[in-house]
Amino acid sequence: MLSTSGRERRIAARKVRRSLTEISPLNSHPQMQSPLFSILPPEIRNQIFELAVSEHEDSTRPYDPTDNYYRPGHCFPKVIYTDLLRTCRRVYYETNTIPMSSATHCFWLGTISWSRDPNRTPLRFESLTRKQQTDLNHVHVFMAYYCRAFSTFISPQQFRPKHLTITISWGPQWSDTRYGNDYIQQLFSAGWGSTGLTKFPNELEDIKIEFEATKDWKGELDELIKRVMLWRFELRDGTDMVADESTSVRSWTRQRGWRRTKPPSSYEFLVVTVTWRRLASAENKD
Repeated sequence: MLSTSGRERRIAARKVRRSLTEISPLNSHPQMQSPLFSILPPEIRNQIFELAVSEHEDSTRPYDPTDNYYRPGHCFPKVIYTDLLRTCRRVYYETNTIPMSSATHCFWLGTISWSRDPNRTPLRFESLTRKQQTDLNHVHVFMAYYCRAFSTFISPQQFRPKHLTITISWGPQWSDTRYGNDYIQQLFSAGWGSTGLTKFPNELEDIKIEFEATKDWKGELDELIKRVMLWRFELRDGTDMVADESTSVRSWTRQRGWRRTKPPSSYEFLVVTVTWRRLASAENKD
């Protein structure tokens, strides 16, 4: 049970959240003494706000290229500065959706989680307010191919992103008998692409799955993609999502090393991205 002080804190926090949702131009000072509102057109002001409070990379703290979470697009920690939202009610009204909607919320599932970005605390979907659920835009999940925790991860009703990216990776460190090709074939046979197995949120506009493997697994990866293109995913309202006819392919070089004990080596990854989008209502009924 919560202590009295604990209940009081929750009640106070609820009041603050409610008061924030009630902010509007009607109960805010117009701030016309500021050139930001009296001179600049809204389009320019919105661009300034986007630059000021959107998520961006902190290039002063580069990641170590040998870390598991290092890859193209993830070379620096991401930061968001929200000081501007505390300046006045009108600024808050015009900017409060940007931090949540501009961010890519990253998660690491399975044993890959030990190497997650130490500079970020993962978002807890269960703690999101209704407004935050609405503003949630992009979630990116990184997982080793043998991870089975994905269905549990997306199960909260508060998990409602508009865009979902899943990076599924396997490499030389997982090529022993425990996690060999047979295991991959089992995991990616019919299960993942079976409608009814995993229900995705209705808000999803697209799902991108990046299949990431070292180049010596190219043959297995090509065969996997042929099956993957036939997968369908189902939203909670019964709508199907089907794969685009085309895929994108890229490669990148990972450094692998033991820092002080051994010199780093490198190996090349192939990444094939398949995108699923919702069927039009008429097609979905057929």
